[in-house]
Amino acid sequence: MKVKESMIVGIAGIIFGICNIIPAFGETKWTLLAYFIVLGVPEIITGIGAFKIKEAKQLRSVSWVNAIVGLAILALNISEYYHSATMAGLNYIAAAGLIISGIYGIYKCKTKYNLELVP
Repeated sequence: MKVKESMIVGIAGIIFGICNIIPAFGETKWTLLAYFIVLGVPEIITGIGAFKIKEAKQLRSVSWVNAIVGLAILALNISEYYHSATMAGLNYIAAAGLIISGIYGIYKCKTKYNLELVP
């Protein structure tokens, strides 16, 4: 059984993972570069893997990853040290998009597939 919602969560992971990496090109601090890459690349990889999801439990796991990484991006972008001086808006967009796509996937798993919220 192919889970239809996995396509939406996967595309969101790829797009917003790229949105989080783009500000790395305008930064000079190595800590900011590491932050953008460490939180952007796994989302792209997870998004690509989401296209192969066949079970709702896998969708729930990927959705939790999206939501948690989105919250991490938001928390780091709010701080003064990890705040991007050049393109902070892209980080806020990436965080909001990942959180929303994560909540969407978790909601669909709960309502449509009758799964528990926590894996």
